[in-house]
Amino acid sequence: MSSSGRHHLAFVMAGAIAGICAQLLVAGPERLGAMIGLTAGLASGFISLAWVGTAAQKSINAALMAVVGGFLIRILLVPAALLGCKAAGGSTVTCAVGFFVLYAVGQVLEILLVGARARQEKRA
Repeated sequence: MSSSGRHHLAFVMAGAIAGICAQLLVAGPERLGAMIGLTAGLASGFISLAWVGTAAQKSINAALMAVVGGFLIRILLVPAALLGCKAAGGSTVTCAVGFFVLYAVGQVLEILLVGARARQEKRA
């Protein structure tokens, strides 16, 4: 399995664990908000990790540009998730928490991908 594939698998596992925790620990509008936030966090993480993983195969500069692109995706998805959550009657606080839990995991994985690419270029 490629480095990018391992990072995607780790992200899927983190998303599944977060979703299970949200289902078990939270109820009512808070659960709805958490699930909307987790869904938006998963979507942004998948897109960003795929982008960074593909770009990292080209160069470190391409990978860093992909990280910036991931930030832009998240800038669009956070307010969309919060507005959708509010419209659906969910808790915007748990929506934000759900999103940013997966955001933190995704950022760590993106940094690891870029760092691996930087080490490859340094050896070459």
